[in-house]
Amino acid sequence: MNDIIAILFSLGSLAAIVASAFVARALQRRLEARSPTTLPYRWGFYFGCLAVVGGTTLGAIGGLATMVSILAGAWKDVILNSGVTAFFALHAVCGWFIIRRKRWAWVIGTILSISPMVWVANAIYGRNRWREFAGIPYGPASTESEGYELLRWPRSWR
Repeated sequence: MNDIIAILFSLGSLAAIVASAFVARALQRRLEARSPTTLPYRWGFYFGCLAVVGGTTLGAIGGLATMVSILAGAWKDVILNSGVTAFFALHAVCGWFIIRRKRWAWVIGTILSISPMVWVANAIYGRNRWREFAGIPYGPASTESEGYELLRWPRSWR
């Protein structure tokens, strides 16, 4: 059964990477169309989408693994799988707020990524966007609050 869970985690990770790329691209195009003077947020959208999609998908698989462990009576695995599920749920919540350009979510999401390459990339990107994350105007004709309005899901996606 552990092999099946491992395969599901791998497939879920791959699906999250691909889906996040498409959703981030759509969000960036929408941002550019509505506010052309706004700075691009491609990496932020991708990082946030990856956390939301990956956290939700892998959290659901972790929850499934927890239920299987409960049914099997493997209580050590129940504790481990519950921790994994909680980790990915927190990651998904941070991802949503990363998309919304919240500073605290960027920091927590970066730490939760557990990847030194992502830490370095996010440190550089975050340093360049730190004022923007704080709500300080960042463009000649745009403000942070205008950028937030663009992040509401279109009615066609609901």
